[in-house]
Formats: sequence, C-alpha cells, structure tokens
Amino acid sequence: MNVLVIGGSRFFGKKLSRKLIQDGHKVTLLNRGTLDDELGNGVTRIKCDRTNSNELQKAVGNSTWDLVYDQVCYTAKDAQEAKKVFDGKVSHYIFTSSQSVYEPNGNIDESFFDPYTHSFEKQETKESNYAEAKRQCEATFFNNPSFPVTAVRFPIVLGADDYTERLLFHIKKVMKGEEIYFPAPHAKISFISSDDAAMVLRFLGDQNKAVGPINAAAEKPIALKDFTQYLEEATGRKVVLAESATDENHSPYGIEQDWFMNVQKLKSMDCTPAPIKNWISDEIQTVIQSKRF
Repeated sequence: MNVLVIGGSRFFGKKLSRKLIQDGHKVTLLNRGTLDDELGNGVTRIKCDRTNSNELQKAVGNSTWDLVYDQVCYTAKDAQEAKKVFDGKVSHYIFTSSQSVYEPNGNIDESFFDPYTHSFEKQETKESNYAEAKRQCEATFFNNPSFPVTAVRFPIVLGADDYTERLLFHIKKVMKGEEIYFPAPHAKISFISSDDAAMVLRFLGDQNKAVGPINAAAEKPIALKDFTQYLEEATGRKVVLAESATDENHSPYGIEQDWFMNVQKLKSMDCTPAPIKNWISDEIQTVIQSKRF
C-alpha cells in the first residue's frame, strides 16, 4: 500500500511507521521536520505544517493514497481542511482520537459519545479544551465524510518513549522519595502501551470496513493503587502518597472517579491489546535504566 502518516516522527507514531515499513509498504511522513524520526531511507518525507492550509494543499498536490494516518489533528479547522485536501485522494483515513471525548465513567463503549450528532459553535483547541477539540474533530470528519474514516479512541498511552513524560513524572517522584497525589486511588483507568497503540493502528489499516469510532485500550483497566504497586515493584522503593494536592505532586493520571473504556468492538475484530500487567513493569524498568532523573 501507499501510506501517508501525518505526524509519525515520535512515540507510537514512529512505531507505527516502523511497522508499516517492515510490512513492505511505501511510507511517506508529513510533518514539520523538526524531529529526527530515526527511520533513515525507509520513508519519504514531506516537510509541512499541517495547520497551514496552503502548505498542506501544496504538499499533497495530486498525490493519492491507499491509507492516511492522521496523528496530529487537534481542531475542527484542521479536520475540515483534511477533508477538503484529501477528497478523492484516499481510500481509508484513520484519525487518532482520544478517550477524552468521554466524560468520566466506567465501562464506556463507543455509544457514550456520538460524533454524528455533536454540534458546536465555538471551535476549541488542544490548549483551550482538549476533550472538546477532539469531539469537534470527530464530528467534522464524520459529518458528510469525503472518504471512509476511522476514529481510534485511545486512553493514556503509556511507554518509556512518551514525550509528555507522564510516566517519568511518577518514577522521578518515587526515586527521590517525593510525594505523589492521587485524588482517588481506587479509581479504575484505561491504559494502552505505545507498542499496542501502534499495533492497533496497523491492524485497522487492513480493515477497510472499520469505519466510525473504535475504542482501543488494554481490555481490563487497573486501579491507580495497582499502578502504585507496579511502581514499587519495578523501582524497589515505596510510593509516598500525599494527602493533599499541589501543583508539584498531582499525578497526571490522577482521575477523581472511574474512567475506563469497553473494548468489545475492537476485540470482536480479533484485535486485543495485551493486559497491562504484561508490560507495565518493563516500561518502568526501561525508564529507570535510561537514568533520566
């Protein structure tokens, strides 16, 4: 296949690109070109700021694609522009969305947010309101779609290569004996590994009929108290829990109630990300060995 990855130079986007190359596909990356994707001669590169409509139109030109992965769409404007630019030029478009489209709840299936009926007036950005911005992206893609679209709703993607450094935050605190605040230690949360996030995207690229929203996470969530136990086992140190929150100690995973997804739809397609317990300790150990604290 001829595949375009918008983004794809870091985290699970880079892992996706590697998988596509290994599978023998012709891969092109479209991004600002500010990061080393470490993919060598295995990909073609288009330097472009996708938020600039003129740049994107010029960069894409008359090229056609079997598959486009959009890793970095954060506004309805960008989604609308993508629909315009790729109209008639792509067979399948896979948009990386987020669990954030849902309000906190337990066992959330895809019906908890319907992008086909979502309306809005004020456009949000990832800085002003990330959750609503992702809802607006989905609503834009699915309203009179120009091509078949799949929106993959990921939870927190956990990996040693996470550029947001959310996992690193916890490891630093534990290694330094500093407090971490969790509002609700017994609250259950969804995660997925960066390896499995790439695997799911690659899998869905072969499923031309997989249109609409799809939850993608490890099948069983874990309680945050179990996450602290994994931290202790991997570091060999105790997690010091804070009794009150500050700007410095509040966990970026610190949800106040259950917030996890039902992934039966993905599982019914014979795609099941690995249980959290199978990989979380290895990811923590990788960060420790990198000595980034």
